[in-house]
Amino acid sequence: MSPLSWLFSWLMGILDWIYMRNASRQKRKFFKDGLGPLEKLSDYAVDQPSDIDVKFGAKETDSDGIGYEEGEFVSPEASKLPTESKTAYVLRVTPPEGTSIRGIVVLMAAWGDKGYTFRRDQYAIPLAKQGYTSLVLMLPFYAKRRPSYQESYYLVSVHDLVLFFNANISEGSSLVCLARKQFPGTPVGVAGVSFGGGMA
Repeated sequence: MSPLSWLFSWLMGILDWIYMRNASRQKRKFFKDGLGPLEKLSDYAVDQPSDIDVKFGAKETDSDGIGYEEGEFVSPEASKLPTESKTAYVLRVTPPEGTSIRGIVVLMAAWGDKGYTFRRDQYAIPLAKQGYTSLVLMLPFYAKRRPSYQESYYLVSVHDLVLFFNANISEGSSLVCLARKQFPGTPVGVAGVSFGGGMA
C-alpha cells in the first residue's frame, strides 16, 4: 500500500470513528421497536411487477425547456404498507419539447434521500439535456410517505425495513414495466447510487 493510500485509509477510519461516536449519542435510532411483528413477514413476498396507473399533475418547464411533472399511483404493496405510504409518488423529468427520446431511466433513491432534489439536480436534469426522460421514485417511509409514528427516516423496526425494501423493488419494477408499455422500443434502464444502486 502506498503512503498516500495508507494516509487516506487512516483519515477515513478517523471520520468513521467520529461519525459512530456522534451517532451513538443521538436520541433517534433505527429499529427502536426491535424486530416488530415478524410473524407477518411470511405473507410479504414481493409481488410481480403490477400494472399501475400514474396520474401526473400539471407540467412545469424551466428556462432550459426541461419539464417536471409529479405523479402518484397506488403502490403495488399498498395492502401491506402504513396508510401514509400506500400512495407512491414519482417525478417525471423530460427533455425539452421536440427532443427525440433516447431512453428512459428510473432513478432509485439512496438511503436517507427524502425527496427528489438530489436525483433531479445531479442526474435527471443532465440526462434530460442528453435526451433521456427520468422517473424519480420517492421512497416509501420517507418525506410525505413517512408514517406518523416514525421520526425522519429512522425506520422503527426490522418489519418496516422489509416492507420498505419490498415496496421499493415492486414500485421501481412497476415503473419500468409502465415505461416499456408506453414507449415500446425505447431503451429503459434503472440506476441509483449507494442503497439506490442496490435496489436497481
